[in-house]
Amino acid sequence: MKSIPPIRKATRADLPLLLALERAIFPDPWPPSMFEGEIEWGGVLVAGGVETAEIVGFVVAVFERNRVHIANLAVARDHRRQGLGRRLLDEAIDAGGCKGARAAWLEVRASNAAARELYTAAGFREIGRRTGYYRRSRLLGREDAVIYRRDFGSPED
Repeated sequence: MKSIPPIRKATRADLPLLLALERAIFPDPWPPSMFEGEIEWGGVLVAGGVETAEIVGFVVAVFERNRVHIANLAVARDHRRQGLGRRLLDEAIDAGGCKGARAAWLEVRASNAAARELYTAAGFREIGRRTGYYRRSRLLGREDAVIYRRDFGSPED
């Protein structure tokens, strides 16, 4: 089992590595401008050493009034199932709580069983769906997003 690398706020210098990881994992990756904006707002946490110039995971947390939106979470394939995704998620939730958030929410592809398992284990509950939210491919069409929410103040916090 690999050790969990340090988690820190992303900087502009991390952008190329963030984009590379995003493109390696997601079929419909975010454009650079989305990451740039969230980095400026301080809502991107990365897992990886500064000296090693490697990022093996990240979470994008958008703070909205009294809740935090987990907008994006990614872990490199060879670092999965080792607690890194949960650690990134917990760090984002803690940051939201420090800013006055009382809940967290996110959406995930209906087919992403591993992520859905992670969110359920972290105390999130399914609250709805967005039909056809994600693009799959020209041949496969679109895929539903499952919406999850976690209220703070639960035993998980």
